[in-house]
Amino acid sequence: KMSALTGKRDVIEKIKEICQMIFGASQVKYWSSDMDHSGMPEEISELFASINKYMLMREDNRLCIKIQWEDRIFGIVDAQGFMFPERMDRILRFAKEIAAICGVVLSNIEKQEQLVKFQKELKYVSYHDSLTELFNRKYLNVLLERPVENNQMIVFAFDIDEMKYVNDHFGHTEGDKLIQHTASVLKNCLRETDFLARAGGDEFVAILPQPDRSTAEIVMKRIQEAIDQHNSKEEHPYLQISISIGFAVTEEDEGTLEELL
Repeated sequence: KMSALTGKRDVIEKIKEICQMIFGASQVKYWSSDMDHSGMPEEISELFASINKYMLMREDNRLCIKIQWEDRIFGIVDAQGFMFPERMDRILRFAKEIAAICGVVLSNIEKQEQLVKFQKELKYVSYHDSLTELFNRKYLNVLLERPVENNQMIVFAFDIDEMKYVNDHFGHTEGDKLIQHTASVLKNCLRETDFLARAGGDEFVAILPQPDRSTAEIVMKRIQEAIDQHNSKEEHPYLQISISIGFAVTEEDEGTLEELL
């Protein structure tokens, strides 16, 4: 049953249950290695720092044992008040076996969590632009192949004006700043449910679900006002934003987003 558990919290709760139900401990506490050691009892901190795997205090009817696998220490189980203190040696032998199994299980869970996290990070990098953190052309292409599917949509295309001039005269670092500023302005003008991607060097595409043509006009006005506000505060003229905007609205429940673009 222990090996079937898939969450660290579940494993820890199972350890406490074993200590209470099988060992007869009246008090069980789990000290995680991620906790601030300065707030732990001195004996627990010392056990974390020592090479010992457990600490048996017969006079206190108490057993503290590390949960670890190889060099990775996950925590310490602190069990006290055993119902049959005269059986402490048997309890210790069983506790060692349980601690070893729990260490393997927690190690496997941690590796699985790291794998899932890596896969998410890999997917994020695959579908996001590193400069603006918006979706990239690769992910945009996935969406463009999909049919509209009974939803009226607006597809916006944005193009930064004079991008080549900024790169040629002030350098690509400054050009990157202009792209980032533009991305930020566009993102702040759209809803969380709207889609925004950097489609190319100075090109952006936005997809707004279920609006109408009047919504497109409102969004365009909002963007222009945000650009004017940005430009009024930007001290470098070459970093002031100027963009060309176009949009198309679905008129019928057919076709693809690519056709709209």
